[in-house]
Amino acid sequence: MKTISASLLLLMASISVNANQIIADGEGKKYKHAKGATVEILHEAGDAKDANIFMAKLTIPAGGKVPEHRDSTAEYLHFLSGSGVMTLEGTKHSVKAGDMVFMEKDALVSFQAGEQEVIVLQVFAPAGPESKYATWEVVNSGTQP
Repeated sequence: MKTISASLLLLMASISVNANQIIADGEGKKYKHAKGATVEILHEAGDAKDANIFMAKLTIPAGGKVPEHRDSTAEYLHFLSGSGVMTLEGTKHSVKAGDMVFMEKDALVSFQAGEQEVIVLQVFAPAGPESKYATWEVVNSGTQP
């Protein structure tokens, strides 16, 4: 596991948007999984000039699990609250609020939330794997421009 908070800041600073904007909490399109996880989309590829990334706020309920899987692009997770165990290529790592996780393209990963809800900032770079959220229930259509 690599803890590289500076990389996330550099990635975010490199995003070129069509216009300056602030996306307030709750303004993004929100989806809900049958097991209680939610994802609020903050940025999709095509929303901005020259930016082929996906950014969202992912919320996983206490005790929730993300099953073992591989994504077709690199993924960054910055833990905003909560804690749990991230398994990367068979190795378990304890993660908590403030930690940054980088997963290479096609890495085998899973996650087990701890006793509290977990909230992470999720970035796929480039975009693509977020298409899995299309099977989740739409909670709201969002109000971001």
